[in-house]
Amino acid sequence: MTTDPGTGSTDRSPYRDVSRQKLLHRSVVEVEITIPAAPGMIAEYVELCANIFEDVGRRFIDDLARLKTVWEGQRAETFKAAHTL
Repeated sequence: MTTDPGTGSTDRSPYRDVSRQKLLHRSVVEVEITIPAAPGMIAEYVELCANIFEDVGRRFIDDLARLKTVWEGQRAETFKAAHTL
């Protein structure tokens, strides 16, 4: 906290910034995304999710490789099931 010597007023912006970050960190966002099991679209789907997370102020980078692996397995299973009917 800084005080302006000319006015004696206190600048509370550092506290506001910390409070804002704490509130955003505690926020909860729930999203359900339904995407088709399209071969070759995994990279686009991962990018879509990364963009959604970024839009709500979250970093998604740590889980991108894991998500891609999970989706590749699920996509393969879904695609195979859809074509064996």
